[in-house]
Amino acid sequence: MSFDSVVTKCPKCGAEIEFQSKALNCDFETYNLECVPVEIANDINGEEQICKNCDSKVIINCLHIVRSVPMYIRIAVKFDQEEK
Repeated sequence: MSFDSVVTKCPKCGAEIEFQSKALNCDFETYNLECVPVEIANDINGEEQICKNCDSKVIINCLHIVRSVPMYIRIAVKFDQEEK
């Protein structure tokens, strides 16, 4: 069974905790909290794990729920060297 992982530390004892997702290609990629792909973040949002070191229940949550990425358009301005 393949999956991708988000690895973090228990806020109580500092032990490593892993959250698994099957949202993307599942190539056994590992991410930290600072660089989780949107699809994986949405997939594991609200999941619980029990710390194997201190038995604390740890819940992972997104800071912001993202379903799409805002974009913008602009006019491409080309300056002619002869015009000043």
